[in-house]
Amino acid sequence: MVRFSVLLAVCSVFSARAHRVHHDVYWNSSNPVFEPFDNAIDSPGYYELSARPLDIVKFHCPRRKAKEFSLIYKVSFEEFQRCSLGADAQLVVSCDGEHHIVRYTLVPGQADQGQIYFITTSSGKKEGLYDRRLGLCNEKNMRMAVIFDGKELTLTGERTCKITIES
Repeated sequence: MVRFSVLLAVCSVFSARAHRVHHDVYWNSSNPVFEPFDNAIDSPGYYELSARPLDIVKFHCPRRKAKEFSLIYKVSFEEFQRCSLGADAQLVVSCDGEHHIVRYTLVPGQADQGQIYFITTSSGKKEGLYDRRLGLCNEKNMRMAVIFDGKELTLTGERTCKITIES
């Protein structure tokens, strides 16, 4: 993964444009993608999104009228499984009624092992916005795993640089 970070830094020095995909995720408890079982035999029991590094996730928060509030955190796999925030959890999106669409660029870190995990432990109510355990993650299965598909990401500019993600 160190090689990936170095290559990415070197390639981004050029006036490079990545061919990024935008993924729309509607982050609300009534979205059927968060239902734990979709009758598929190989279903992991949570929402999986296949993406490439530097793709963009557009988190669509509920509108103020919906009166559903949550904070979305990037977490470790253990926190993802337990629906609990640890000391290293990173707040990435605040669905507090003020922001409707928040863009997040997927940049895998060395510890991510080819996957990034997102959860919300908020209760959905304004007074439960800062809850750190269970909440909508546990009650409505509001969690998402981003799986990097291992395809090459090609940056183009004055030079072409290909980066292969190894898992």
